[in-house]
Amino acid sequence: MLNSWDKSNEFMSEEALKKKQLELLNKTLKRAKNSEYYKKVFYNISNFSSLKELENIQFITKDVLRDNFPYGLVAVDKSELVRLHSSSGTTGTPTVVYYTKKDLDDWAELISRCM
Repeated sequence: MLNSWDKSNEFMSEEALKKKQLELLNKTLKRAKNSEYYKKVFYNISNFSSLKELENIQFITKDVLRDNFPYGLVAVDKSELVRLHSSSGTTGTPTVVYYTKKDLDDWAELISRCM
């Protein structure tokens, strides 16, 4: 849903921002652990205690995307998937990423804020 942006986030203190970021990071961790891939990656982490711990997380590579196709990275019920984007695979096997309706709404809002 567009226009759900809370403008107060732009003016919060650094301490409040870090607290909110940590809260959202732990919410993301909980959701990610619904996927087969992240269940294994984060098996020993129940919560992050600081943002500094992000430094220990590896980025997702194309190989991870390919090795976990089709649903190893999906963290929601498959019925929630509404779109997939795929590379052309010109330099190897195509990479595929799935999206929910909320993902697309969030993406649209982000782009509209950038514009």
